[in-house]
Amino acid sequence: MKDSKLLKICRKIFQIVLNILLVLIGLLLLIAIYNLYNVKVLKKDYTNYFGYTTFNITSGSMEPTIYKEDYVFVKLNNKNIKKGDIITFKTNKTIITHRIVEIDKDTITTRGDNNNVNDAPINRKEVIGKVVHIGKEYGIYLKVIKTPQVFITLFISIIFMDMALGEDKEVSKIEKKKEE
Repeated sequence: MKDSKLLKICRKIFQIVLNILLVLIGLLLLIAIYNLYNVKVLKKDYTNYFGYTTFNITSGSMEPTIYKEDYVFVKLNNKNIKKGDIITFKTNKTIITHRIVEIDKDTITTRGDNNNVNDAPINRKEVIGKVVHIGKEYGIYLKVIKTPQVFITLFISIIFMDMALGEDKEVSKIEKKKEE
């Protein structure tokens, strides 16, 4: 009798966790579809998520502040930037994240923290936005999740957990008869 109650509690907890996972997967799927639509269909360089966007860092030019495979969260505007801020800008079809070392009216000079020389000056209009958060190693986590072996293993594990903790109708009928 005690095992039956414990099993019911485990089933309820698993069902709640499974529902939360399904909602999270649904949200991530919606975000991915929105991102694909913006990048592939509308041919934009980045996706605007309510005034913010993200970029994956692919070089070590900003180390030790920002490492390769980190993600930066960027507020989309170029009005409140000042010397010392880290900005993301587009120049010659390349998106770069570097620190501002000098501002002269509409001309901005940047440099990567790990670089010895300044970048070529850019126009303020080329600025995408200011970095407001650095997601340390987010890129590595995303690579792991995107790996087919990991994804398939997680999916199969959830199915087996559901089967193991799922309520068996035959067992339920027998238990009801015993209670009567």
